[in-house]
Amino acid sequence: MEGGILGITVGKYAEIDVEVNVLESQNNERNFDEFEHIVEASIDVPSGVLQIKDCTGFNLELELNLTPGTYAVRSYSAKLSSISGDVGDDFYVIEIWASEKFERKVLKQFTV
Repeated sequence: MEGGILGITVGKYAEIDVEVNVLESQNNERNFDEFEHIVEASIDVPSGVLQIKDCTGFNLELELNLTPGTYAVRSYSAKLSSISGDVGDDFYVIEIWASEKFERKVLKQFTV
């Protein structure tokens, strides 16, 4: 997290399955049991444009038009233990909602 960039580490460099949801408020209903790693952080989006890019080539994967402001980003990682090299059934969910600025929080830590 620095300079308007929030990096989310994934378990492999191959193509991954990601679901991105922009919410009205924090999701308190999601079952954490299905995920192995969960992290929250905030990001300032002063332009109102949030871009999601891949980590190796910085190719634009998704562009979201939001109200300018600060947002919480919660990243859920599942089936990380299935990864072997660049093969696995891992998948990721990213939830975004308007929020006050806060420090990164690890809500659930993956252990090998």
